[in-house]
Amino acid sequence: MSVDPCVDEIDELDVRILLLMRDGFADAAIARKVTLGHRTIQRRISGMMDAFGVCGRFALGLKVAELGLLDLAEAMM
Repeated sequence: MSVDPCVDEIDELDVRILLLMRDGFADAAIARKVTLGHRTIQRRISGMMDAFGVCGRFALGLKVAELGLLDLAEAMM
């Protein structure tokens, strides 16, 4: 069981996107790294913001950090 129900909605691609966001990559650079379209990345980020109930990338980053989601993901890699 997850710490937060919205964590269950986040898949491996979302985690990769979050890691790249954390590392300072812009949406277009993330799209190139994961070989998807720029708009697809924007939609994925928007979907994560909806899932976590936050408005904006900064708030998404804070929520993800609060939950320790990326620490957990990196430990599993």
